[in-house]
Amino acid sequence: IRDAMARNFDIDSSLVASPGSGKPGDMSPDRSGTTAWISVTASVCYAMSYFWRYPIFMLPPHILDAQALEIFGRQLSLQECFNMAFVVGFGAAKLPAMRLQTSAFFFQYRLSILLWMLFLSMILTGLAGLLPSHFLQISAFFWSCFVSSFLYGGIVTYLEGRRSTEILLASISASLVFAGTVSRASAAVLLRMGCPARFMPLLLGAGAFLVAAFLLVLTARAPPPNR
Repeated sequence: IRDAMARNFDIDSSLVASPGSGKPGDMSPDRSGTTAWISVTASVCYAMSYFWRYPIFMLPPHILDAQALEIFGRQLSLQECFNMAFVVGFGAAKLPAMRLQTSAFFFQYRLSILLWMLFLSMILTGLAGLLPSHFLQISAFFWSCFVSSFLYGGIVTYLEGRRSTEILLASISASLVFAGTVSRASAAVLLRMGCPARFMPLLLGAGAFLVAAFLLVLTARAPPPNR
């Protein structure tokens, strides 16, 4: 029957599942479970990157308000420089990210590449709070944002080609509504608990990185796309 349906309707017979087969075309609990699995692991994995990206903006005023650079005769505070590094870093990485994430090299080593990007993004932000000069701090944060710009598209490649892709993308978007607020609140809590301000982004980021790396591995081990 399945082969006849494939011939009559000009479709791949592998997409026509027989009852209880559990193959790609079905709506079995296993498929629902896969959607739920990837929805949680991918969403929380990417949301964890907010826990080293935004806490640096929660540093005390005596750090963020310090005069960092002078551009065209105007003094810029460290916070203003971080804001510019954030925007320029994310923007500058878009084209390189598109080129990388459409290459065969990326898909061959996807998990390793994304794990290294998570680590580099986190450690560079941590260094941005610790380095001795404002120029080095701004440079480190710029490169952290540059690397971070690769993360969303890279993680989304695990969601593409599925019947539930739209649901999965919506779940990531929903998680980001809370990620920014919770990450800033976590930074404020650490500072109130007496954590040295310059170490706070690194400590919070290191913990978030471990969670993100674990969830990324789980996402990579999920069943492959069903179409």
